[in-house]
Amino acid sequence: MNKLTINDFFLKKKEITFLNNWINKDYKKQFLFIHGKDSSGKTSLAECILNKYKIIHINIDFFKEKVNIKQYIDEALGRKNILMMFNNNYQYNAIIFDNLELFLKHNKSILNDIISYISKLNNYKQNHPIIFISSNINHKYFKKILSNSKFIEINYSHKNIINITNKYLSLKKIKLNDNEINNLIKKSDSKINNIISNINILNLNNNLKDLYDYEDTFIDNTINKIYNTNDFSDIIRYSQNLNNLYFDILDNIHYITDDLDKIIKIYKTSYLAENVNTFYIKRHIDLYDFYTILSIIYPKYYLKNNIDCKKVINNKYISKSLIYISNERHIYNNDLNINILYLINKLNDKNYIDFLKEKYNININEIKKLTNTYNKIIEFV
Repeated sequence: MNKLTINDFFLKKKEITFLNNWINKDYKKQFLFIHGKDSSGKTSLAECILNKYKIIHINIDFFKEKVNIKQYIDEALGRKNILMMFNNNYQYNAIIFDNLELFLKHNKSILNDIISYISKLNNYKQNHPIIFISSNINHKYFKKILSNSKFIEINYSHKNIINITNKYLSLKKIKLNDNEINNLIKKSDSKINNIISNINILNLNNNLKDLYDYEDTFIDNTINKIYNTNDFSDIIRYSQNLNNLYFDILDNIHYITDDLDKIIKIYKTSYLAENVNTFYIKRHIDLYDFYTILSIIYPKYYLKNNIDCKKVINNKYISKSLIYISNERHIYNNDLNINILYLINKLNDKNYIDFLKEKYNININEIKKLTNTYNKIIEFV
């Protein structure tokens, strides 16, 4: 069976170049930090990048054996092997520190040990590539790691997820029609790890009825906890996996209140939350507590905690007034030139358009995405 390559992760050309440069030379200068939603394929991507190395996985389960992290790394990376002297093809170890957000929730002392060991890891990285993975980067604990790392965010569209699913199905030689593939993705909650698990189930018994339904159960439980508690620390902890919960409140606010003044205030604080979200993600500034206040605490306060979970439909659609803001964040985070995008969309000169695309490294899919979004806003208005 053929293994996945970096091209199978549907990254942009500049992201593939970025990762190839890192594993070929830049790993000696900085660590790599991979960020993205839960189960988005971050670990699979890391393993693919490190395919020429022996990989040591360090995650929350690793410490069930009560291993001393510093001692373990010293033995794994610091011990000299006589084979290094005589074998030019000697396979060095590499380390993946996986799911750092779980250390933050369940074992902060280990996370502190890892962070305090950064200076020693900086020495080890000359021969040993080191990757950190987390679905949360918005805590002060991660600031030191991020400042020593190259950074990439994994953010797949639905079309990307379909393509990735087809790739894994083809590796297992499983054939499904379009409806079956969409059902597989839906039951897997659009998460790559869940999709892989369900494909493995199909590979064993080829029965679609046996697919595990990951959809909604975790999200529903978490949302209920957020809506039903007034403890600020609990709200922050629960909300780390639901960064856009305020979109759901906005989408369903007409079911919750008809007080126009409250609705306007909630829209304003959500607008501010989205702008904070844009800038702290881009610049790795620790503003997560402030973001939580704006996006969850204030709406709860304005609504006097009168939020009926049954009336708030999670992720049904995004409030149209905030699509524009999300689009602006997409432009900002991807360093897109809005003026060039406008020219490409308006000009009729194909040669000139091709020249602009090449010069400014613009993908046609970016243009379609932004154009479709703005058209929807115009239609709505």
